[in-house]
Amino acid sequence: TEKRAAIYEKENEVSENENWNVLYVAMTRAQQGLWISGVQSHIKDGISQKSWYGRALAAGMETLDMTQLGELPLQGQEMLDSSGSEPFQINHFQLSWEAAKQAHQETIANIESGALAITEKAREQAQSVEQPDPEILEEGTHFHKLLEFLTAHSGSQITSPMPSEQELMNWLSIDQEHAKKLMERVQMVMDAPKLKPYFTENQWVQAWNEIDVVSLEGKSFRLDRLVEFDDHLAILDYKLTIPEVGSEAYNKYSAQLNNYKQELGRIRPDKPAKAYLISAWGEIAEIS
Repeated sequence: TEKRAAIYEKENEVSENENWNVLYVAMTRAQQGLWISGVQSHIKDGISQKSWYGRALAAGMETLDMTQLGELPLQGQEMLDSSGSEPFQINHFQLSWEAAKQAHQETIANIESGALAITEKAREQAQSVEQPDPEILEEGTHFHKLLEFLTAHSGSQITSPMPSEQELMNWLSIDQEHAKKLMERVQMVMDAPKLKPYFTENQWVQAWNEIDVVSLEGKSFRLDRLVEFDDHLAILDYKLTIPEVGSEAYNKYSAQLNNYKQELGRIRPDKPAKAYLISAWGEIAEIS
């Protein structure tokens, strides 16, 4: 049909432009020469007109007769200048090969001495810190969501009951094992005596879940829960586990929460701000 023909024509135009781009890159990036080949065809002249070789012939490009090149010596023959300042010579490959042999010998020595194993272990540990386990991240996200769902806040004093395993499976798209683990973790937090003032006793002045705070520089950050008491403001940050004091993770969280306290103090200078880490084991740790 006419519409289909128009589509085919448009596709051919796009394909032709892409081919010209490929040819342009090949010609402009070549340092010593550009070799163009073609696919054998069953037509009389044996050349596929759509191949690069066929297109080059159709454009009138000169062909190179290999029989007229003559013999080149194997060693010491200086080639055309490369993009560097030194002319390319075939014996440069020997220098690279020597470097490769030396690198291989060093690798063998590191394996035998155990140095390579130590380096690999350190690299894996660094990667594990930089790239946390996706499953743990997902469990942490679900932990946050369920706590937000169950805890009362200033906008609503109505508390929701703990969902069933099946309800959690449907809501969070998790299996029964993860749903059960999540329920146990959150219930442990809700039942912890030290945490009741922040979640269940409702003796606070105001409370907010997942509240956003914006710094003077316009940077936004979110608090898991903010509770206002008569004499102070409490920032709660949920974690599956509280890291060991002095560890890299603990220092990272401390710096983060101290920054939150500073920004909150700017917004609410009437009351001092305190920050706490809350774990899935029902633990609480103040960050000073």
